Amino acid sequence: RVAESSSHSYCCVLRDMVQSHLLQLVAVLTMERPESMKRADLARSRLNALRRISAAVDVGSALVRGRHIRDGEPNASSPKRTAPETFVTLSLRSQMPRWENVPFLLRAAKGVGQSRRHIELRFAHRLTRPSIGFVRLEVLAGNLVIGLVEGDATSVEFALSSDAESASTRLLRAALGGDETFTLHPQEPEESWRIVEPLLEALEKSEAAMLTYPVGASTASILGS
Repeated sequence: RVAESSSHSYCCVLRDMVQSHLLQLVAVLTMERPESMKRADLARSRLNALRRISAAVDVGSALVRGRHIRDGEPNASSPKRTAPETFVTLSLRSQMPRWENVPFLLRAAKGVGQSRRHIELRFAHRLTRPSIGFVRLEVLAGNLVIGLVEGDATSVEFALSSDAESASTRLLRAALGGDETFTLHPQEPEESWRIVEPLLEALEKSEAAMLTYPVGASTASILGS
């Protein structure tokens, strides 16, 4: 998909993953409880959550991008527009009452050493903050992990029931069978683009160089932490 997208825009991961997959996850996480599990109520709740998401456009801090370097390729940033990014870290906020002033960090990467798909919530006391707890849903492993950020030895894992089929397969099978429960509201993609387009415009104007990393690198090494 990197090669296919490069002729249209260098913002590959931002367009392909953040605009669709990750913003949908944020919408599901931050939305208010729907009145029912019917399509209309679910879509209405997600759309309402998307309308209350805003993203900072400070390239280099709130928005960081990079691309992987393959063997034999010069270890230098490519001119913008000629190479799509394969790594994005993005900060955003939700104006939903329950999540006001809570920062969200979205991250998508290709070509890293470990494939991980997870949603992690971190909790800290507003005043003392002696420790930071987390609850993490590990999608690929099918686990729910609870523990402390600085104390992995104390974490507890719970195995969740999983489906052998991928989410995309289940969604397609349901659509073919006439089940539109999880079909998007027509305005959901529009709201996602409302969030992403200012970021694309900021990248067009930015002179900030992309981070580069070898294929197989860890996220920590990419960010220098």
